[in-house]
Amino acid sequence: MKRSPIAYYILAAICQTSGSSGAAMLGPFFMKAHGYSIALAGIPLVANGIGRVCSDLTSGVMATYLSPGVLLIAATAIGIATSITGYVFLDTMSVFTSAWILFGLTEAMFALALRKVGFDQAAPERQGRVQGQMASALGLGFTLGPLLGGFIGKWLGPDGLFLLYAVPQSIALIFVLVAGAHRYRKTARSGPLKIWREGGVLLKKAPFLASCLAIAQSFLFLTGVTRVAFPFLAANYRGMSLEAVGTIVSISRLTDTLGRYSGGWLCDRMNSSRVILLGVAVGIPMFAVQAYGSGFVTLLIPLAVMTMALASPMSARQPLRSSRQAAPAKS
Repeated sequence: MKRSPIAYYILAAICQTSGSSGAAMLGPFFMKAHGYSIALAGIPLVANGIGRVCSDLTSGVMATYLSPGVLLIAATAIGIATSITGYVFLDTMSVFTSAWILFGLTEAMFALALRKVGFDQAAPERQGRVQGQMASALGLGFTLGPLLGGFIGKWLGPDGLFLLYAVPQSIALIFVLVAGAHRYRKTARSGPLKIWREGGVLLKKAPFLASCLAIAQSFLFLTGVTRVAFPFLAANYRGMSLEAVGTIVSISRLTDTLGRYSGGWLCDRMNSSRVILLGVAVGIPMFAVQAYGSGFVTLLIPLAVMTMALASPMSARQPLRSSRQAAPAKS
């Protein structure tokens, strides 16, 4: 039976995100193993974030001029080439940091192009369902990644992070090619671009700006805690193995996905600003409780609750849709 191309794109998403999130978990341990202080351990993730921001700003424009298929192939191919380069120059900090910037660029490019493919290839009545499948695939990859990172870290040490990144990327590239991304046709534009004007209009809307700030705050906590602070706390100060740390972070990524879905469900039933406040009200106390955990369960529960609560603002985009629908049309 012939499989739908969407199925191959979903498998590619699982592979791509599992490799990137697993390598991200090993990044701080790599820094420590190479003699850098804990204060500098977050450098690869900061570099990764810079790359993601730059890619978010440019990938949308590139998707207008290039087909999403080309972007998917480019993202995975650049990720593989960067992994090889990083491994060759393993002890050169400037190359290591540059590699993480490129990783951020390609990861954001892949996610944006993947969603564009979902919109283009799904029938109008199935677009929401397909987008949900794409989001679930990304969430599953983020859940599996730290678990893989823990076992690869035990097997090869922190230096195995580039192998952990390159192998799933290579499998993702195979799935993308099997899905026919190289034959993907670019969608014709109906008119000239007005990106900065449209962006300025959106930022003037208070609900949209509040949603952006809430998402930024959630990313700050989720990335800083789950990728840097928590792994060091559990491994260095609580004596847990890398496999146990990877398992806890994987479970927290699963509750992160649950939080995004429950946030959307709540946004359909109550004001989205209350959803944002609820997430902050639940998540911040869990952040404080986290420091008192000492065992597997007492470390897992606060982290899982915090990630679920702080992920709910990711779905708080209903105010924007409502305000746009309610806005009177200009003649």
